[in-house]
Amino acid sequence: MGLFTVRRHVIVQERDTNRFSCQVQELSFDQEKERHIDITGEMFHRAHPWKVSFAVFFTLAALLLAGSAVLIYRCVKLRRKKEKISREKDHLSTLLGKLS
Repeated sequence: MGLFTVRRHVIVQERDTNRFSCQVQELSFDQEKERHIDITGEMFHRAHPWKVSFAVFFTLAALLLAGSAVLIYRCVKLRRKKEKISREKDHLSTLLGKLS
């Protein structure tokens, strides 16, 4: 009856004309249908290279900053713990020296 149902996903890229063709062939009935589709330029996302570079750089810089902050925090925490242990060790040494 001339009805075709086709479900297919395609990815198209912007071209000079933005005119695309869809062709369906039914070999058993020797039928063919063709449609031309015009897609406006507003449908295509334009990712400018400098914006992509900026986004990647900003993301990496943020990750580096966060990683550095965590590393510095852990180093300071470890240094304080070592100082505390050293003070306790000195205190215990002093106490043991008084007891002897």
